Parts: sequence; C-alpha cells; structure tokens
Amino acid sequence: MLKRAIIGFIGSGILALVACQPAAPQSAQPILPAIDQTPEVTDSLATETPFRRPTLPPTWTPTDEPTATRTPDPSETPDDTSQPSEAGGACEGFGPDVARNSGMVVEGREATVYWLPASDVFYYEIVLRDANGNQLDLRRTQPSVRSYTFDDGLFAFNEIYTWQVTPYDASGNPICQTASSELRGSLR
Repeated sequence: MLKRAIIGFIGSGILALVACQPAAPQSAQPILPAIDQTPEVTDSLATETPFRRPTLPPTWTPTDEPTATRTPDPSETPDDTSQPSEAGGACEGFGPDVARNSGMVVEGREATVYWLPASDVFYYEIVLRDANGNQLDLRRTQPSVRSYTFDDGLFAFNEIYTWQVTPYDASGNPICQTASSELRGSLR
C-alpha cells in the first residue's frame, strides 16, 4: 500500500512539472507560406460524370431458390437458345444402349459406345469428357449412325470418363435432353 502511495506521489509530481513548463515560443512567421492562388477548375473536370455502380432493375427481388440455367457448350452455335422439347414422343427410348455398352475401356485401345435412337434426328453430337469435365472428343454423326468409336490413346487406367449423346434437328436445336453414361479405364 505504501508502495502505491509513493508511486502515485512521484507520478503526480512529474505531471505537475510537465504542465508548468512554458510553451514553446511562437514563431512570428508561419511555417508554410500562404497560398494566394486558388486552383483553376478546367471544363473537363467540371463536366465529368462521377462513376456510378450499376443497379438492379426495379422488378428484381431476391430469392433463396436456385434457378436452373443451361450452360452453353462452346461447340454450339451462338444463336442456339432453344431448349429440347420432348413433345410427341421423339425421345421415347432414346439414351445409351445398356445392353451393348460394357462401361469399361482398355487403356490405350479404342472404345465404342452405342445409343438407342430418337426420332426426327438430323444429326447426333457425341462428346467425351474426363473426370474434371474437360472435353476430350467431340463428333457429329448422321442420324442413321447409332454408335461411335473413340480413338485409342484417350483412355488411361483407373480413370473415369463420361460420354454424352444429344440428338439435334435440322435447325441445330436439341430434340431431347443429353443422355450420358460412364466409362472406366482398365488394363484389360
């Protein structure tokens, strides 16, 4: 307790000494010279429009529900904005031919995939993708063709690949949803 009193007394004395010191003498001349000139505003500065952030349209309202959007494939034509219509049974039965596809492909060999037809097809588009979604092969075939053979050298052991087939009409619009199946690389 005595120690606190002594420290408090000494601290008060130091503060009193600092407070009693005379202030530094004021200089008769200012440190910075006064500026007599005001900057001239040029027309280019006066007419510039300030940057504005883009705003959302007044009809926009936030929602927690995700919206389904179709990601365009770079191979599609830019004006292709239509969605596949499955009306009229054109797509009934269309898809991979599970009876003929083994799901396995031998490393370093060709792989043939088969699909069941859709009706009113102008051409089929076949795509092969690796496990990361990278496109490895893209081909278009005539409507009478219902199989495609991927080149050797595309497949590696124990890797998973996805092949997709989409039927298109004469205008380049998809007739059905894309059908897909997997292939797994094996040694034999």
